[in-house]
Amino acid sequence: MTEQLLDVKRVLNLLWRHRRLVFVVVAISLIVASVLVAVRPPRYSASSLVLLPGSASSSTGANGQTIGDDMSTDSQIAISAAVLGPAGQKVDPSLSLGQLRQRIKAVGTATNVLEITASGDTPRQAERLANFVASDLVKFVTTNASATGASGLASLQSEAELLTKQISTVDDEIQTTSKRIASEGSSTSAGQADTALLASLTAQQTQSTLQLDNLNSQIAEAQLGESAANAGTEVIQKATSAFPPNIVGAFLFVLIGGVIGFVLVSVLIVLRYRGDPRLRRRDQIAEAVGVPVVLSLSTTRRSKTSDWAEWLGHYEPSSNERWRVRKALRDLGIADGTPHTLLVVALDGDDAGVVAAPQLAVCAASLGTSVSMNVPGKDRYSMDLRAALKRTTVSGLGPNIKSGVNRAGLTIMPMMVDVLRPTLLRKHADSTVLVVSAGFASAEDLARVAISAADSKQPFSSIVVTNPDPDDLTTGRIVESMSTNGIRPAARPIQIGRI
Repeated sequence: MTEQLLDVKRVLNLLWRHRRLVFVVVAISLIVASVLVAVRPPRYSASSLVLLPGSASSSTGANGQTIGDDMSTDSQIAISAAVLGPAGQKVDPSLSLGQLRQRIKAVGTATNVLEITASGDTPRQAERLANFVASDLVKFVTTNASATGASGLASLQSEAELLTKQISTVDDEIQTTSKRIASEGSSTSAGQADTALLASLTAQQTQSTLQLDNLNSQIAEAQLGESAANAGTEVIQKATSAFPPNIVGAFLFVLIGGVIGFVLVSVLIVLRYRGDPRLRRRDQIAEAVGVPVVLSLSTTRRSKTSDWAEWLGHYEPSSNERWRVRKALRDLGIADGTPHTLLVVALDGDDAGVVAAPQLAVCAASLGTSVSMNVPGKDRYSMDLRAALKRTTVSGLGPNIKSGVNRAGLTIMPMMVDVLRPTLLRKHADSTVLVVSAGFASAEDLARVAISAADSKQPFSSIVVTNPDPDDLTTGRIVESMSTNGIRPAARPIQIGRI
């Protein structure tokens, strides 16, 4: 349970840290849903009721029982092309079969009662459409049933007519045979044969007469059924009023759109950042290295010699920035007029972190401190910075920053190390500071760099965090006993605005 609570808290913190992205995605989702509602606004709806006592889905079996009496079949007939096609041509403007099937719903509400609901852009359109579909359904059912009954009745009448002719023929043969028997005599051989034939004809006549009587009964029933079939099929309630659009439904649609956007962006953020080992909070960074955070900087990337030269020659820190840097230098044990060498270690690939050393130098020089920068590295960053320092010194622009070692003031030595294989150049320095951007390195990376610094006899005394998370309210303070050299922890990290 504790792990689950921690996971929930971690996820909530993660979403809160990216709340701007969450807000943007939710806002976009709400706007998209609102546009969809505006493009396809809710329509008016109207309903009519149709009574189908002889259900269109019903049929009569041989035993006279009704089978297949299912209102769902009637519902399908109501939205078929045979019914909707004529109704769609009667409304203005006319509607296609696809549009009609989106606007018409047919549902059985009671035994043999079908409710037809139509939606329209106006109340009149919804009412007319519901009434047209209802009347066309009644017409289709009654016409179809009458045609089916007429076809069956005609078949029975044709069979009865043939049977009547057959009986008449047999009757004629009986009379002829009777006359022959009277003239020949029944005792003769011919008379005896005719007597047997007469008996056979009489039996055939009797059987045919019974069949004709049965057919006549069926014809009478069919005629009665035809007159009674669908006699009650009618529209029992016409649509006379339409219901207004459901505003609550439209609001819920927009709200659901916002919820879907929130869920999607939350899942993406959790999948993207939940397993990210990189540290973003000052307390986490301080704990990983074991020294306090003394300063927080907001920096911008500088990659070219011309960019460095222009920035070094023209940047003028504000009074607030000078005061904060002054306090940071005091916390680092750097006093005015006292020679001090500060080794500033940045991580390779941390574009924001490599700007920290020159920014500290510019701010310190603006306080009147004699500052020089000694750049020992041979990487591209170091070479560009050295070239910019020489160009600034020659031109005479900007603060009093020189290249080389300052025997009477502050010397800042920027150094870049590889994160995976950190190796610090052995330099004589009074204190060593690690610079790391929030969210750039993991605890394992920082521990690896700290071990390398300790092995080179240049342990970190404090940390400078660049571009801290705006939601990070931690200070980066640690217990003094955890510090490797007993430096007093900073009361609160000093922050300098973006230059």
